Amino acid sequence: MAENPCPIYAQHQMRSQGFASVKDESGAKINQLDGGGWFKCGCGERFISWGSPQSRLPIVYYATEGAIVGSNGASTGIGAFTVKRSLVRFTESNTLPGYMFL
Repeated sequence: MAENPCPIYAQHQMRSQGFASVKDESGAKINQLDGGGWFKCGCGERFISWGSPQSRLPIVYYATEGAIVGSNGASTGIGAFTVKRSLVRFTESNTLPGYMFL
């Protein structure tokens, strides 16, 4: 579920931005997310997912904006993120309330 309502759209319109390199705050790779994709809404909300919800496939492991504590932008289509490991979630669904994957 989206932690914050989207100030632009009725729900966050998440567009794929590329692959994600994901580590926790100690610098250890988070295997459940590393190599997955990351998404961004026009309002700036970000979302990292191991799955492919934009293709109507399960989200699997994911992290919402509230779990992302840092990022180094994107380099050749890969975003580098630092995520709170305790906030990584799992779902077999291809949707979450508050998000639309495009």
